[in-house]
Amino acid sequence: MIRETRKKILVLDSEPFMRELLRIKLEAGCGEVVFAEDEKEAKRVLLEQEIALVILEILHPRLDAYRLVQWFKNHPGLDAVRVLILTFKKKDPETFFLYNVWIEGYFEKPFLPELFSARVKEILNCGVGG
Repeated sequence: MIRETRKKILVLDSEPFMRELLRIKLEAGCGEVVFAEDEKEAKRVLLEQEIALVILEILHPRLDAYRLVQWFKNHPGLDAVRVLILTFKKKDPETFFLYNVWIEGYFEKPFLPELFSARVKEILNCGVGG
């Protein structure tokens, strides 16, 4: 029997409700969700754990989202970490330009959890369904 590997997803969102919603939805798929409270903790998690995907609220009050993404995309061994933005910030040309070479998708809150979960499964190559 082949055992599917659960890939780690780092969620960077300061809202407790959003964190819990993402944990429930994503752990029902093929991901194992971990959280970080600020930029320092996010860097530590990225260096210590094998993170496949970062879900990022770019308006997070305790981190500079662009600087953090730039840091790990330019860090040896972390450049393959994928990024999905899930934010209240409307997608504008400047924001999209800053992130477009690094992100796999941009979702505005409120969002459809099923659509978001499907995109995560696609990025993590978890197959379709369940």
